[in-house]
Amino acid sequence: MRPNYDWQFGRGRSAKELDGEKSFVRRRSKLRVQLFKSLAARAFPRRGFGHVVFSGPWRNDMENGQQYALDKLDAYKPAIEIINSSITSFNKFLSAPYAVPVLKFDTMIQEKRWVEVIHGNWDAFPFPTSEKRGVYFIFGHDETTPEKNGIYIGKASFGSSIGKRLWWRLNRCRRESHFTMGGNNKGRYILDYMASVDLDACGLPFMASALEEYLISELRNKIKLINGIGNRCSQ
Repeated sequence: MRPNYDWQFGRGRSAKELDGEKSFVRRRSKLRVQLFKSLAARAFPRRGFGHVVFSGPWRNDMENGQQYALDKLDAYKPAIEIINSSITSFNKFLSAPYAVPVLKFDTMIQEKRWVEVIHGNWDAFPFPTSEKRGVYFIFGHDETTPEKNGIYIGKASFGSSIGKRLWWRLNRCRRESHFTMGGNNKGRYILDYMASVDLDACGLPFMASALEEYLISELRNKIKLINGIGNRCSQ
């Protein structure tokens, strides 16, 4: 479960209030499931809910949703390849045992270092490697031009953590319909994914600032960065 950083930032609610809200969400979710089961049982009385096979418009909607998710993920792959190339270049300054890992989908998803942002539900997704220090990435698309993607690069070092930094970035949208970030050109980006590079695992937490600045400097003219500081040359 994702740690609660509300009190650490001095703007949180009491534990009693948080428990009450979570209890309400659980009851509401349970009622929704019960209602869906009831409706499904009426629509498919012979086979029951457990054997429902979606077809027609419902099946098309599900397939379209899955295809959209795959397309959204594929849209960021070219940028991730460019990021990995810059990480590989950064590793030339380090000896092999301390090489920074690149972003690999198979291992990142399995290790929860690649997380999809679930809109409208603050508690529905974790922060990647939340207790660790290192560099994090936030991926989003322009709210007015969805095919235009942007990436924010940040770091967590000293007494901070990746989870705390992501909490600070996303907390202001926790009661809104979408999690968004402002771009360096005053545009707004709807967030899709978060990823992280755990530098504690490499024994290099003190290199978080160096890696962040190196990536911003290397990438600002290659991909669209949402960052403001250090990104004045970005097109």
